[in-house]
Amino acid sequence: MAGQFGHRVAGLVAAVTNPEPEPGRDRHEQYREHVAEALAGSPWARVIKASDFTDNGVGLVHTTGPKLDKLASKYAAPRLLHVRGSRLCPGYRHNHSMAGSKELSREFKIGIAFSIILTIVAASSAPWWWKYVVHDSNAQASAVAGMSGGCAPFQVFAQNRWAPVGTAIQDDPNVLSAQNGSFPGNMSISVNGWVHGRPAYPTNTPPWNSDIWFHLTDGAGWVSFPGVRAVPTSLDPTGLANGGVPAPTPPKCEGAVQ
Repeated sequence: MAGQFGHRVAGLVAAVTNPEPEPGRDRHEQYREHVAEALAGSPWARVIKASDFTDNGVGLVHTTGPKLDKLASKYAAPRLLHVRGSRLCPGYRHNHSMAGSKELSREFKIGIAFSIILTIVAASSAPWWWKYVVHDSNAQASAVAGMSGGCAPFQVFAQNRWAPVGTAIQDDPNVLSAQNGSFPGNMSISVNGWVHGRPAYPTNTPPWNSDIWFHLTDGAGWVSFPGVRAVPTSLDPTGLANGGVPAPTPPKCEGAVQ
């Protein structure tokens, strides 16, 4: 997917996709943890998840039978989808029991009506956020700084050690340059060299205060040294553990910004 649509799209898809199930673990719990971690580091993945959540909620108007109660409780108040504390979806209030059916609250009806209106408006044209989600290779090629030199592609992984997990894709090896995408935590990233640039986190302890930036093999941008690791890492919610294995910086892979 990254080869056909770019790392931005691949990263967004990975952020909202069910992870491989872990033996003996509840798959719903695993997915909730995956989404919470992935969305914390990817604002545009939140947009996609919110849109998907809203679309599923709108579909309840066509749902009947025993599934209605379960789905209505999932997409409704007082159950609220939280993304970093943001309440995204009002919903369903289970006030009265009825034979074979449940009563929808006024808030839920209003929420459904509002969602339908938004869906109709969005369907008439591309939504305002579309240009930020869809990878435009032509536009990106003219904005992203290239690299001369470098080496054969090698693999690093987006950091998953400390929140917010993942790493940003910048147009230049400079944290102040435009961000054009991101990778979720532990996603494999192909790079083909590195350069010195502006330190992403100059106050971090070594080596995470490094000024090194890695160039993405597909030319889509740059990721910072503290934003990646040599191997996948587990999350440390305390922030006290070591940062993991730093990504390699072979001397032969040093390049120059074009």
